[in-house]
Amino acid sequence: CESNPRIIKVLPIPQPPTGTISGETKVCPGKPYVYTISSVDAGMVPVWSVTNGTIQGSNAGSSVTVIFNAGASSYSVSAQNKSMSNAGCLSAPISFNVVALDLNTITVNPNPGGPFCPSSTQTFTANLNGIVPDFMEWTFGSANFGSVVGGQGTNNITVNFNEISSTSSTTLNLRVVKCGVTKIISVPVSLLPLPVVSFT
Repeated sequence: CESNPRIIKVLPIPQPPTGTISGETKVCPGKPYVYTISSVDAGMVPVWSVTNGTIQGSNAGSSVTVIFNAGASSYSVSAQNKSMSNAGCLSAPISFNVVALDLNTITVNPNPGGPFCPSSTQTFTANLNGIVPDFMEWTFGSANFGSVVGGQGTNNITVNFNEISSTSSTTLNLRVVKCGVTKIISVPVSLLPLPVVSFT
């Protein structure tokens, strides 16, 4: 005698998500960031994972909140398709690479026109390397050397130099604050002495 047969259904592995992952590419460790997949495939739910970080809340759905660990050399966020069947098959992942913010990559472009004439107007630019600071401020090492007359708080400024009778050089300082970390970039600036005119 034979029993009734048991039917076993084998499902194919789902294809990786067809959508793309979007979110911050340069991050501060210890801060939460949200990553989103552009589209959810039919019959699937995205399942998220993170390298060198932790997920806050659910790891399934069209978006995820991630906190990255400090001190890691690389980070990534990945999404897999999980079928809504009882088997819950997982696809291969798609990944989104992330790097930690490095304020040391910010530079102030040297103005090739220096030394400068007293009572002149000049411009200076900072290369932020894709970083959006929480706070920026430009100052002179000697307060009476000149003043920022345009662009304070941005990466492009205009300065007016004063007439200096004694000190002819100082520094132009850019203070950048991001994620509670402060970085100060200083560049030397100098003024030409005023010419002396004599009559005979």
